[in-house]
Amino acid sequence: MNLLQRGKKRNKRGPATAGWGLIPSRIDTTHRPAIVGAKSRLGDWELDSIIGAKYRGSTTSMVERETKLTILVLLDVPTSEATKEGIIRRLAPHKKYVLTLTSDNGKEFAGHAEISEKLGSAVYFCMPYHSWERGLNEKTKGLVRKCLPKGTDFAKLTAADLQRVENLLNNRTRKALNYHSPMRSSPSSQPRPKIMQLVCELKS
Repeated sequence: MNLLQRGKKRNKRGPATAGWGLIPSRIDTTHRPAIVGAKSRLGDWELDSIIGAKYRGSTTSMVERETKLTILVLLDVPTSEATKEGIIRRLAPHKKYVLTLTSDNGKEFAGHAEISEKLGSAVYFCMPYHSWERGLNEKTKGLVRKCLPKGTDFAKLTAADLQRVENLLNNRTRKALNYHSPMRSSPSSQPRPKIMQLVCELKS
């Protein structure tokens, strides 16, 4: 699988308030703590959805900003209920390492209030067309698409298929991690116990 990322132009669609009103009680990133942008602490995650061909299944991607660790969840349908349940199921065992979640304005994240309650974390939504506010997940989504290109029927994927992609991403070396992989290195000069504990939990 080739995981080289190439940039591409994106066309804006819809009004500047896209997503507003579709998601009740959304809190945008202007209220997000400034430390999240520094990517200097463990526990700040970015969320996105990757939709299969003809809306037959989807994947929710969750990426931790400091370590670049990625969690992928396979869903039968890209609904808010399925998305909410998938996020809670995968992150609840690690909720002590979940401080904030940043999402786009997709209506599949409309269940954010329950996610916040179950995980004990704050959920923020990007301002429309400010994808750089969760740029790590945008890049991760592109890497996933190298493995599962557009046109892939996600209904034919198994949890094992998606786990292989997740493992590939988490063992891929990153320049931001001094050319170590998320699973093998701490971003700081000395591995911190909390980071190593999260890595061990994800491996198990």
